[in-house]
Amino acid sequence: MDILIKVLVGMLFVAVIYLIEKALVRFSKWYGAVPLIIWSIFIGYLLFTKGLSQFLGLLVVWIVGISVLAEIWQDVWHKKKHIQQRELDSMKAKDFKNR
Repeated sequence: MDILIKVLVGMLFVAVIYLIEKALVRFSKWYGAVPLIIWSIFIGYLLFTKGLSQFLGLLVVWIVGISVLAEIWQDVWHKKKHIQQRELDSMKAKDFKNR
């Protein structure tokens, strides 16, 4: 039961990060890097407070976390670009139609 709670908390964390990324990328592409920076700072803090005894474990967690966050960032950015391109194509079509 304890592991189920940890998995659910992890899934909730990823969902919240996804929503934050989506909101931040709306303003600028580079704001989506904020969760990546926060994650790196958090893992660095854990590394210094836990000591080097858990270095390999924290390194793996950092790499997996960065890859997941970067994938979310890239996915949200591509979706935004696709929506913008579709709106631009629609506006061009209406403009040509009105001529």
